[in-house]
Amino acid sequence: TKQYKYNDDIIELIHKYNKEAEVNVSPHTLNMRVVLLRGLYKSMYDKDFLFKDLDWLKDTNRVAEAIKSKKSWKSKNTVIAVNVTLAFVLRYIPSMKIEYKHYSDLATGMEMDRMDEKKDNIGSGVKNIKNWDKMRTFAPSDTLSNLLYYLYIDQIPRRAQDYARLVIDDGSDISEDYNILKLNDYGEPVSMIIRKYKKKAMDKYGSIEITISDELSMAIELYMTENERKPGDLLFFGKIKEDTLKYRIGLDNTFSTMVSKNLYSINEMRHSYASYIIPNITSEKIGEVIALQMGTSLQTLREQYVFDYLKLNNRRHINSYLKTVLDDMDVKYKKSSLIK
Repeated sequence: TKQYKYNDDIIELIHKYNKEAEVNVSPHTLNMRVVLLRGLYKSMYDKDFLFKDLDWLKDTNRVAEAIKSKKSWKSKNTVIAVNVTLAFVLRYIPSMKIEYKHYSDLATGMEMDRMDEKKDNIGSGVKNIKNWDKMRTFAPSDTLSNLLYYLYIDQIPRRAQDYARLVIDDGSDISEDYNILKLNDYGEPVSMIIRKYKKKAMDKYGSIEITISDELSMAIELYMTENERKPGDLLFFGKIKEDTLKYRIGLDNTFSTMVSKNLYSINEMRHSYASYIIPNITSEKIGEVIALQMGTSLQTLREQYVFDYLKLNNRRHINSYLKTVLDDMDVKYKKSSLIK
């Protein structure tokens, strides 16, 4: 009987079941799941990864003890992630339906408990989150505050680096460390190609193109005219001085200060927007699209951004989220326009 000793062998085994279920999982993701299995198996049996199948995961008590004993898996987030991964691995193996349900239910229950704890531990910082409706009454006083208003309050607010690194398109090959403001044949801004944003989200979604409204286009034009910005310039800072990491980080920090002095803090606006919109979404798909436009994930929005959400029936949303994950839902993101 063949012994599965190497990653490629066990990946082939798992891939076989995924293929039979007509589920596509990237080689990188499969490899990462096997790395986790190797660590778990060694923790359980104190020997290298050596087995013919995954029946050893049926010993759920021993698995739980092994997870508990691993020093690198101490946080609740990690333990939840481990159980979700085990559920992913076993989901399409017919002989492991009971174990799949066990690890799936365990992850769901732990996630709900964690959210309940988070609800109880929300600090005074929640009081500082302004209401999104109140933010929308802000009255811009010049071309800069007018442009920032349309960037951050009239559309879905993104992180500082997304706009700090915005270069006006001049038709050349602009470094991928910068994002691009596209113009039409009349020199009018029509869209933004966001290629550089939070790494985890960027690795998952790649570059996205955001169509900008007529109001935002006009606000950008006024600002460009007043500040004599030309194609090839950074929208907010003019000429690119030197292409170094330190310089780019400096742009991000300077832009954050610029926004907070003229409007509100970017973090405050992102929290306020998420707290306003996410509890009212009508489907998980819309929530995913909004999260994409904010440069993050729906789970992160719910766990770290949405404060009002914690006052609602969070269990229903968490169950819905985990069901989406474990069902391998393939969301087709809307990349060419904003969700209002």
